[in-house]
Amino acid sequence: MSLKKPYSEQAERAVLGAAITDPSIVGYIVSSLEEEDFYVESLKYIFRAISILKEDMVDIMKKFQLLSSKVNQLENENEILKM
Repeated sequence: MSLKKPYSEQAERAVLGAAITDPSIVGYIVSSLEEEDFYVESLKYIFRAISILKEDMVDIMKKFQLLSSKVNQLENENEILKM
C-alpha cells in the first residue's frame, strides 16, 4: 500500500498567487520550494514558469515602481501648476 503525501491545493495556489502579485518575493519562493513540492500538475507548470521568469518579473516590477513614481511626480507637478 502506497501512502499519498498530504497536500493542499489551496495552499499551493496561495503561494503561486503571492508570487504573481508580489514579484519581490519570487526569489524567496523559488529558493525555498521545488517543482516536486507541488502536487497539482497544473500548478507545477505554473511554478516552473515563475522560476524561469523570476529575473524578468523582478525587473518588470522595478520598472513598474519607477514608472508609478514618475506618474505620481507628474500628477503632483500638475496640481502645483493649477494653483
